[in-house]
Amino acid sequence: MTTPTPLNPLTIPVHGIHLIEASAGTGKTWNIAALFTRLVLLEKQNVEKILVVTFTKAATAELKTRLRARLDQALAALKRTPNAQTQPQTLRQNSLDDKNRPDDFLFNLLNQALASESQDRLQLRLTAAISNFDNAAIYTIHGFCQRILQDFAFYCQAPFNIQLNEDPNDNPNLIAIQDYWRTQIAPNPVQAQLVYQHNQTPEKQLQALSPYLARPYLQFRQPESSHIAQTQQQFQQAWQHVCTRLPQIQATFWQLHPHLNKQSYNAARCEDRFAQLHQFSGCPSPATIWQLLTESSHTQAIFTAEFLQSKANQDKKSKQKIQLPAEPLALIDTTLGALATAAQAHLQAESQALIQLSHNIIHYLRAQNEVNKKTSPSRQFDDLLLDVYHALSPEKPHAQALARALSANWQTALIDEFQDTDPLQYAIFKAAFMQPQRQPENECNQNKTAFYMVGDPKQAIYSFRGADIYAYLAAADTIPPANRHTLSQNHRSHAALIHAINALFSRPNPFALPQIPYTPARAARSQSSLPSGTAPLRLTWLNQDPTADDSDTLTQRAAQWCAQEIAVTLHAHAQGKTP
Repeated sequence: MTTPTPLNPLTIPVHGIHLIEASAGTGKTWNIAALFTRLVLLEKQNVEKILVVTFTKAATAELKTRLRARLDQALAALKRTPNAQTQPQTLRQNSLDDKNRPDDFLFNLLNQALASESQDRLQLRLTAAISNFDNAAIYTIHGFCQRILQDFAFYCQAPFNIQLNEDPNDNPNLIAIQDYWRTQIAPNPVQAQLVYQHNQTPEKQLQALSPYLARPYLQFRQPESSHIAQTQQQFQQAWQHVCTRLPQIQATFWQLHPHLNKQSYNAARCEDRFAQLHQFSGCPSPATIWQLLTESSHTQAIFTAEFLQSKANQDKKSKQKIQLPAEPLALIDTTLGALATAAQAHLQAESQALIQLSHNIIHYLRAQNEVNKKTSPSRQFDDLLLDVYHALSPEKPHAQALARALSANWQTALIDEFQDTDPLQYAIFKAAFMQPQRQPENECNQNKTAFYMVGDPKQAIYSFRGADIYAYLAAADTIPPANRHTLSQNHRSHAALIHAINALFSRPNPFALPQIPYTPARAARSQSSLPSGTAPLRLTWLNQDPTADDSDTLTQRAAQWCAQEIAVTLHAHAQGKTP
């Protein structure tokens, strides 16, 4: 695997498609702000032409603050140095970061800019950028899509006055699924019984299906046909057949019992099974019967001829299983065995019917959404992404025109936390910023465009929110080695801790996927302030037997341990000690 190039915000090309992998603590936001300042000052790009997208409002607010501060620092350095072009040493002294420390990047950037432009022009450009910073294109992914729908409504075939509905209680999908329940399920006795038996409600179905509604790229496999009414009738017939002969069935089984394995057919448990069969006043549910007539894992019926014969005792002389009497075996098989088989068939039919119901609801909700969007400007958060995704789909008449318009609108696009993308978001970015028509045909093209993906696959932890690491890997796979950059110098942690972490993840494939290697980090601080003898990394086993407790118990135990460690650390520092 080719080693990525260490990122230098002063020299990274400002055209083409680039991947920047930034490990935790390596100054990712600092470098984004540095690149942004370079684009404004050296590449003469307007702040509204530089798109920066991240995935949370908090991250967006931090980026805005950091990017604006970088521009302020550059302008302040120039103002503190009246004759910067002729006084490089003074400029170096006045190039300070937010903590008033010497800033080599800022000095080198200003020095390079002053080599081709006057100081007055640079100050004028920075002043204009700061004055116009409220119009800077720094968005969450949802804010970015909302901007597209507003500015390019014609291409998106969207209303001109789109309104974001942030009220979780005002959900058009809930209204639609309740309508489906009333019109499609309530009048159908089979469907009504199905949802009643499985405790399904419109709210529960919507909660389960919402993730799929937001993923139009998923292809659903058509479920098998379910003949639920037929299997219900067959089960009831099998039950009636058992009821009419239950005393005979019970007596016949006890004739077979001496020849059966007693672990599989414990006498007390078998007595209990028959007692329960006698107690049913009406036809029990297939689920109840399946639980009653199966082994402990409830995966196999225990009263079929095949299963009974497999549990027959061995002949002491031949060491072979004895052959059970044919007539008693057949009676048990055609009654209790047939009842269990009928119960299983009906449960499988119910399962397929529930899958088909979910399919039908998804198709219904998607169709209703399309109708609602044509008549209402109201949109949920997911709708913003879905509308842009569909507008950029190749089959849409204005897709190419929209992609060209987006490319022209933002000369540079930078996507932060790219490891948190999902296939839908990646499809939007790919259509808008990764197509051949966006890139210059030759190096002489003055309207060069750039697309930067910034992320760290090791920090891809939001799969529960829909993030898909494979979307990141698919994007990374399209980037040539020369356009892959990395940040690996850690400015946050002690050198000893970084060394320990490097050792911990030094084994092959530490993240299971070979596409996600571990690049050893380098410590920016050569000295560690940890007291002598203090271990930089501690591993604590809260339960050496992972089968002893369930995951919920272990999670609670881990949370309690973390809270206790935090309290001990804070208390020790309050007393001037190291825990």
